[in-house]
Order: sequence, then C-alpha cells, then structure tokens
Amino acid sequence: AGVYSGLFAEKLAAAYGACIGFVFSYSQYLRKLKIKYLILPLFYIAGIFLTGKRIATIIPIVIILVTLIINLRNKKIFKKVGKYLLALFILLIIGAILVPQIRSVFDKVFAVVFSNSNTTEDLTSNRESLLWPLSLSMFVLNPIFGHGFCTYNSYVSFLYRASDSILSSWSTNGHNIYLQLLGETGIVGSLIIFSLFLCLLIGTIRLYKKIKDTDDKQLCVISLGIQIVFLLVGITENVFYVTAQLLTYIVALGIFIALQKKYSSNR
Repeated sequence: AGVYSGLFAEKLAAAYGACIGFVFSYSQYLRKLKIKYLILPLFYIAGIFLTGKRIATIIPIVIILVTLIINLRNKKIFKKVGKYLLALFILLIIGAILVPQIRSVFDKVFAVVFSNSNTTEDLTSNRESLLWPLSLSMFVLNPIFGHGFCTYNSYVSFLYRASDSILSSWSTNGHNIYLQLLGETGIVGSLIIFSLFLCLLIGTIRLYKKIKDTDDKQLCVISLGIQIVFLLVGITENVFYVTAQLLTYIVALGIFIALQKKYSSNR
C-alpha cells in the first residue's frame, strides 16, 4: 500500500528501471550542465521514491557523489553538480513533509537504523532474516568451492521440505547476491566474481579521467552508473539472477570494453 510500480507491475522492477533511467538522464545533464536537463532526472528520482524501495532511493545520491569525486579538478562540473545535490536534498526534505510515499520510505529507513527489529519490509523482513543466514550456512558447509552456481533455491527447498510450505518450494533466491554467490561458489568462485565487479568499477573510473571527448565521457558515466545501480541493488535483491537486470550490467561491461579498446589503440 502507498507504493506504485507503474507499467512494470512490480515495485523492484520499477525501481530498477527508474534507476537506469536516472543514469541515462543524469549523464546527459553532466554533459550539458544546463538546468533544463535536470527535469528528467528529477522525474526519475520521484519515480524511485514512489516504488518505496529503500535501497534504490540512495542510488541517485551515490551516483551524484561519485561523479563529484571523480570531477574534483573540474571546477565547472563540481560547482554545478554540487548545487544539484544540495537542491536534491532540499527537495527530498520538502517531499518527506508533503508526499506520503516519500515519507514512508524515510520511516522505513529510520526503522532499520534505530530499531533492533528484523521485521521491516524489504531489507530485513522475516523471510530475508532467514534467507541471508541460509547463504552463510551453505558457505560453512563447503567454504572453498561452494555447492555450485544456482543451487541456492534447491538447498533451501530441501532444508525446509517438511517444515515450511513456502520455503519447501523456494524459487526466488537469497535477496543478496554477495552472500548467495559466496554460498554457491565458495571462496574461490566468489573472489573471482567480486574481483571482476571491483576491477570493472575501478577501471571505468580511471578510464573516465583519461577521456576528453564529451560523447565518450557520457558513455563512461552511463557504464559507471549502471554498475553502481547493479551492485547496490544486489545488496537486497537478486539482480545477478534476473536476466533483464544482469543484461544491464553486461551492457555496462560492453561499453567499458569498447571505450577501453578505443583509447588503448590511440596511445
């Protein structure tokens, strides 16, 4: 109640889609630095808040902060984006006062930060307070190589085959890609995958600093933004196991590889 998913018909899919939309529209603003290009990013931020997904609501702020940090030496971008971030905080405060959907998101965040309860909706719900420890229990049983990729659902179903009618036929993964990958692929597999995540993220930031062409800079921001969306939403959701969401990360990878190849060949 009080949340909207629009054409996506599912609030996580809507939040993820709105985050990707923000990435593209914000990259355009970062390229042009004109006020008229702020309108669309703000609409996407409003859409994110209307879904009620807490993890998604911090993503625009994280993306803005990252772009601020990597543009510290560019006074023009730093000044204008800094103003945008300040304006965003002011709008969020006003929205929290006037819009029930935005206020409900803040209420949920405060409930997690200041409460010892594990019963709030999507970050520490009753089901997920079981699902995350189950990933760790998989890891403990086979810490080196894990149980095999995509075995989490069958592990949970087998474990609760006689005691829980829902968990005995579980099919929606562990709602944390890092813990689930740790349980499924062990230390060896998860280190490889996590290293790839980190190397791509750092490589994209370094590449952005080298690029002078504005079109390529925008593409680099899009790749970086998609990665941030994917990696942050993965803390509470199953983005690595949802084809459409995994494809967005593959697109980000493709953009990075194309730009890296272009600028490596120009040396």
